[in-house]
Amino acid sequence: MGPKQRWTTVNREAHRVYWQGGRWTLRATPGHKYPWRLTNGEGVHQDIGVADLVAARAMAEFWLDVTMNHSSLLSSPTRETA
Repeated sequence: MGPKQRWTTVNREAHRVYWQGGRWTLRATPGHKYPWRLTNGEGVHQDIGVADLVAARAMAEFWLDVTMNHSSLLSSPTRETA
């Protein structure tokens, strides 16, 4: 994984990171199956299944690193449908 990314706290339930030129937001999703959801402005999202914020950020960074740098190994990320 690359160097540690700097997260910005938007509010208690939302945290933002800029990753390879894109803005990603990690939002708390209380009451849902997964406690966090990572999204960007293009409709791509990834659910994060750990409750702790520090662990959720680490999982988000891992997912971003693998998805952005090794996408040939994975299927395409989930995209919202209207």
